[in-house]
Formats: sequence, C-alpha cells, structure tokens
Amino acid sequence: SILEDKLQNAGFMNGLLFGDTSDLSIYIKQDFQKSGLSHVLAVSGMHIGFIVLLFLTLFGKRFGMIIACIALIFFVPMTGASPSVIRAVIMYLISVGGFYLRRDHSLLHSLCFALIFLLIINPYSVRSISLQLSFLATLGIIFIYRPLQNLFLKPIKKTNHSRLLKRLVYIITGVLSCSISACIFTSPILLLNF
Repeated sequence: SILEDKLQNAGFMNGLLFGDTSDLSIYIKQDFQKSGLSHVLAVSGMHIGFIVLLFLTLFGKRFGMIIACIALIFFVPMTGASPSVIRAVIMYLISVGGFYLRRDHSLLHSLCFALIFLLIINPYSVRSISLQLSFLATLGIIFIYRPLQNLFLKPIKKTNHSRLLKRLVYIITGVLSCSISACIFTSPILLLNF
C-alpha cells in the first residue's frame, strides 16, 4: 500500500510536470475531469509560467530570464513539444528579447509569430485541437481579460476598503477574468469537438 501510494504520487508529479498521465489511474483522471482541473495535467503556458517564476525568484530578473530561456529550450522536448508549450515558450522568448533590446513587445504579435512558426514547421498542425484551444484561449486572455477584470473591479473601486481586501479582490477577479476570457474564446472548439 505504501508502494502504491508512492507510485501514484510519482505518476501525479510526472503528469503535473511533464503532461505524461500514463501512470495515473483512470479514476484519478476522471476526478480531474469532473472537477474541471484536467488542464493542470496538460503542460501549457501555466507550467512555463511556473518555470519562469522559479528562475526569476532564484536568480533575479536579469540573470533569471536567461536561465529560464535555457531551461525552457530543454523543457520543450521533455514534454513532447506540444503546440501549447511551443506557443508559450516562443511568446516568452520574444518578451525576453524585447526586454533586453529595450523594445516594447505586443502579446498579439508574439502570438501571431508563434502560430506562423508552428505552421511553417507543420502546416497540418492547424487541425490540432490542442493548437486551436491554446491559441484561442490566449487570444481570449489578450482581448477580454483586462476589460472584464475592470468591469468586476468597478464596484470595489468606489468603496473604501482596506488595502489587503482590495488586493485579495484584485487576485480573485484576475483569476475569474482569465478563466472566463479563455472559456469564451475556446467554447466554439469545445462544442464542435466534444
């Protein structure tokens, strides 16, 4: 029983870090699907964000960005080079390039560059549901996230609450706005395919 628990934990960590869910039982996979958390086991921009945050925290902004870029280049093949991972890595590399060249970068332009890059490598990947969901979710976040969060925050801005409460509300509305904006743009693909 202890060995089973250790194997199950190892399978969960493998799924969480690298997207390999082959060692997870069907019951755990179904539990993640029922709770709406199955995206946690699919390596995506969230995982790239965690890696970047780790290196920025450990080494600071300037040096951490360079180490994160190197780590991400090795991380892509480890995760099977899915379109969502390649998209997130390309977008991060462009933002790092903009930082070091002291130029502004557009999220929309870096998203388009990532799409063009993926389509040059494999034009048939445009039919990949993973690619469609990843790019549409990111597009939704680019276009709707900030206006939606401002809409949620409008009633709070007029009140006189403590700084801690305002910060908590800002975080909660940020998470909600991000999820809703991604869902709005991905729902046609989800309805069409599932």
